[in-house]
Amino acid sequence: MQHVVTKSGSVRLEAIAAQKLESLGLVELDGHYAKPSCDLYRIYFRSQLVEIAPRNSYPAIIPLIPLS
Repeated sequence: MQHVVTKSGSVRLEAIAAQKLESLGLVELDGHYAKPSCDLYRIYFRSQLVEIAPRNSYPAIIPLIPLS
């Protein structure tokens, strides 16, 4: 899920991981590629990664832009 929420487009996942995330309703699959099923999931899980990741340990996280 970490890869899915930090990328702007679809991400290729291993088949088992993709199926599990899809069965939970967290991602939509297009072949072997996954994307969050809604932007709310991307925003929520990205914010959770920022909170739990030690500083500078995960530089690929993009700061969230507040929605107005």
